[in-house]
Amino acid sequence: MVAFLFVVVARMLLSMKLLMLGHVALSGVAKRQVLEALAQAFLFSKRGLPYLKLAWEGRFSSNKALAIAVKRSAELNLNSDALGVLVKARDFYHQMSHATILATGDVVDLDGTGSHLGASFDEAKLPFYLDEVTASLSLAKTLTNAIEGIARHMREWPQFSGTEGAA
Repeated sequence: MVAFLFVVVARMLLSMKLLMLGHVALSGVAKRQVLEALAQAFLFSKRGLPYLKLAWEGRFSSNKALAIAVKRSAELNLNSDALGVLVKARDFYHQMSHATILATGDVVDLDGTGSHLGASFDEAKLPFYLDEVTASLSLAKTLTNAIEGIARHMREWPQFSGTEGAA
């Protein structure tokens, strides 16, 4: 679970770095990984759920983690409205993972002045950049609560509760 939380933080930072460099599509791919890794940390931390074992066996699909977390939100003690926001974000960033019109945004200027081999700053994208930074800051503010929730789940495991071997 800790590894997945590290992925969340590392990919959030990477996403912001890529956005600042003008790599809009790659920034979106990193953000999608943030959302999937966070969902996996919740699923893997809850004792009694099969997902951690399935992941170790290579039989868990990370792109289904958020949908499973939504389906099991009550059991995971997660706010379904907040998960709905994450699902919408994941669906948006999914478009960045494929060769879509949206994914060309880092090589084409919105004002029609040209295109670039590589990323560049485009003043016409300022509203998008602002939305991305705002969304990242909002997600970062919720990480403390997410980490506390995952820690709460982990305390249910005997090896983390201090009751291992007690009978």
